[in-house]
Amino acid sequence: MAGVTLLSNKRTLFCLCSTQAWRPLTATAQLVAAGGDVDEGAGVSGEIIFTQPHPPVGPVIVRGNLTGLSPGQHGMVVHVLGHTREGCDSTGPHYNPYGFRHGAPGEPQRHVGDIGNIRTGPNGVASVDFLDPVISLAGPHSIMGRSLVVHADVDDYGRGGNDESLISGNSGAAVACGVIGCQYSVFRRSQVPVKCIQEVPGASTVSQVPVQCIQEVPGASTVYSGGPRCLYSRGPLCPQERRAQVFLSDPQGMSPVVGSVIFTQTDGGLVTVAGTIQGLRPGRHGFHVHEKGDITGGCADAGGHFNPEKVLGWNVVYWSLRPITKATSSGGRVNNHGAPFDGDRHAGDLGNIEAGPDGVAHIHLTDHVISLTGPHCILGRAVVVHSDEDDLGKGGFSDSLTTGHAGSRLACGVIVDQ
Repeated sequence: MAGVTLLSNKRTLFCLCSTQAWRPLTATAQLVAAGGDVDEGAGVSGEIIFTQPHPPVGPVIVRGNLTGLSPGQHGMVVHVLGHTREGCDSTGPHYNPYGFRHGAPGEPQRHVGDIGNIRTGPNGVASVDFLDPVISLAGPHSIMGRSLVVHADVDDYGRGGNDESLISGNSGAAVACGVIGCQYSVFRRSQVPVKCIQEVPGASTVSQVPVQCIQEVPGASTVYSGGPRCLYSRGPLCPQERRAQVFLSDPQGMSPVVGSVIFTQTDGGLVTVAGTIQGLRPGRHGFHVHEKGDITGGCADAGGHFNPEKVLGWNVVYWSLRPITKATSSGGRVNNHGAPFDGDRHAGDLGNIEAGPDGVAHIHLTDHVISLTGPHCILGRAVVVHSDEDDLGKGGFSDSLTTGHAGSRLACGVIVDQ
């Protein structure tokens, strides 16, 4: 287990936190064939997994397999937008926050997204396994929420002798793409048979119950499963904190509303939301996480409220380190708009913010549904501030159960890892 030291004393194991500030991060991109008229990529599919052992610094391990490609080399690049619902052409240009020209993976100046070529064998399968020293899964230039795109042709790494080479490497049309997102947490059973987990009043732990030890007893049944990083500490714990930030404005320049909001989550628990938004009309305004991190055409492009249950058909509530599946009377679907503490709500329903007479809203709230990891991960999605008060699904209007009758969209921004 990363970040944990095991000390053994007469069959008793103690888990002590290391001083490492971050645990390894993992993201995944599920690639599907491009939309549009690209025949060559009609059957392309696969999964690419990104792992960063020591975020936000250090190389990222890139592994996975793709099928359905033509034999030969194909450019594989991280693009700036995490929007693939209209095909791969909607992913925007290469991710290039430093403004460098296109280049090879090993060059000191390149697009951040320039991770090189993959090679496909005669069977149409490409096996991917390499390290990249530039991309990251955390920090201001994280690739979380952006798109991974595979192209029809080989990437010439900017050496093709024409203008397009310095932009895209002449790698041709996109044949497959997918959004790089949080990987679903996998909870595994303990490898050590356990007789008991002993409660110690006042002990500092990251589990729901204070724990002193896990005792090995040959042949005993395992009585816990899950992924706590520490079960007992002789000193202060090392909490695993993640932060994300969103800068809010009107991409079309029609609204004066601007602001900044920070999301903080420690050890997979509640998310704290704090920030300031100005330029608002005094009063309450709906404040939501929306499903798409694409605001290039304005806040309307962010789609509807983030509501993963409408796809999953069931609700996963993260009250602790362990997911709990919650059934409902409607067959398991929880997807009506509601208040932040309603059992029936969208994941993105954060309620209202309130602006004072000066038009400034100061935000400080906590939420138990959104997360910076797992299936309710909001990284790469958008925050939207609305013109009117959110009726929390109780207004009786035709759109109360979908939008809270919160009116037009004044400002928005994409949530990125900080």
